[in-house]
Amino acid sequence: MYRTLRQRRYDNLIYSGFLPFEAQELSSVKYSEAPYLRKMMRDRMRLNEAYYKQARELGWNKTQREKGYRDFIRNEYIDHKWVRPAESWQVGKTRYKESPWEMLKDYRQKAIDAGEYHPKQGKHVRRKGESLYIKIYKGDIQAQKKRAAERRERMSEIEREKYRKQRREQKARARERAKMKERYG
Repeated sequence: MYRTLRQRRYDNLIYSGFLPFEAQELSSVKYSEAPYLRKMMRDRMRLNEAYYKQARELGWNKTQREKGYRDFIRNEYIDHKWVRPAESWQVGKTRYKESPWEMLKDYRQKAIDAGEYHPKQGKHVRRKGESLYIKIYKGDIQAQKKRAAERRERMSEIEREKYRKQRREQKARARERAKMKERYG
């Protein structure tokens, strides 16, 4: 039977030792968008195996193992500061809740620091109410200029003259458009 990709990711996360609330939230993240998610799954699987091995040696029953595992994971969140303030019905008391997104951000930063992941620069598009200009990421401008200079150096004299003629015509057309714009507004 076929399953959706998100369900498959959810099952993989549960198999790796994530708790249902973690798997539910993290299953929305694609592996292609966050390759560091696989490292996170491997680390959790190691923790899971080590914990259950120790629990078997201590002779704990299933209920004790599951409750202890939830507490163990809660302590992991607290130790690594993967928590966010949660709304509380009590005045003046701040509660903190485990946040899988904080864990994901931490693994992302570790992957960037290790050079295993390079975040992509996205295009910046104007939104309503923002600047009149559209900001678009154009890549490495210095590298583009360097490649253009190298192309100009490789041109033969005939090609260079043809290029200069094209540029003169282009500038003449631009001046003509500017004059027309001045006349007719």
